[in-house]
Amino acid sequence: MTFVNDNNVMSNPAAQSLSRRERQRADTRERIFQAAVAEFLRAGYAEAQIERIAEAAGVVRGTFYFHFPSKEHVLRELMERRQAEIVQEMRSLRGSGASLREVLARLVEAITQVHTDLEASSLVREIMMMFVRARVEEAEPTERELGLLEELTHHVAEAAARGELRRDVEPDRMAAIVLTSVFGLNLARRKLEGQGLAEFDLLLDLLLEGMGVKPA
Repeated sequence: MTFVNDNNVMSNPAAQSLSRRERQRADTRERIFQAAVAEFLRAGYAEAQIERIAEAAGVVRGTFYFHFPSKEHVLRELMERRQAEIVQEMRSLRGSGASLREVLARLVEAITQVHTDLEASSLVREIMMMFVRARVEEAEPTERELGLLEELTHHVAEAAARGELRRDVEPDRMAAIVLTSVFGLNLARRKLEGQGLAEFDLLLDLLLEGMGVKPA
């Protein structure tokens, strides 16, 4: 999965089905977004400079702020897009006959890939700090943020309907615990001394046992 590509408008679903003027504006916004992400990955979030982003995107500094009030707004959109990709991947498993273990394994793989892509530039840490600030300020979660939890809840509810899970815990609570655990273990990966994959297998075993799923 790459962050920067030459199909700027087409890589952003929101830019489709627009008028010519709207498409031009969307294309400019997408160029700025891609240039900003490239700058984050190259220089790190803290050292990224708006001037370099604007120059790479072929716009003036004011145009950057017209589309993104701050670097954090770019970071939030990056996070939302990656979450949307994970949601789409999980949605493709609906009706496939995949077990809850297979769904969770795919979720772990997708989230881990995002962390791997962003880890070198410290973007994972910045995203988590952004989440903390948002919760302290009691900001409402975005539709995409809710989407990942809702999609996982759907799969957990399906497994519950098949009689695979314990009935004394609601599917949405189970899904929230799973997401929190996976994100938390990803953040601790550097301390696992190369045992990351084994630790994720253990995490899935513990989560599924707690949810009432019998070992395969």
